[in-house]
Amino acid sequence: MASEEAYTWVVAELKAERAWVTKELERQKKSLEDAQRIILSMDAIKTLYPKMVERINRANFEDKQFVLECLDAQITVGPSGVTVSLAVPEKVMSPVSNPSGWAGWEDKWCVCGL
Repeated sequence: MASEEAYTWVVAELKAERAWVTKELERQKKSLEDAQRIILSMDAIKTLYPKMVERINRANFEDKQFVLECLDAQITVGPSGVTVSLAVPEKVMSPVSNPSGWAGWEDKWCVCGL
């Protein structure tokens, strides 16, 4: 037998623990969903990349210039290399490939052939 006070204390502790576990489970589920979206996005990029490279290699100068203009490309050439900044219009980004609402990327790479 336990006193009523001890019983009340244990029940309160268990309720608090249950609330914490429920919140933690929700947080973990959201983290898993975010990770799954990132994986889908990475898989899409892996599939798209070879096709893009092939098309870029076959494209003429005007086609390459058109794509760079559509992406609002800003290209900076300096002693440390080439920096290309692109802004992809949000209306062409899908929720799967853009989970955070982020609308552009910037990366350093070789612009060979562009």
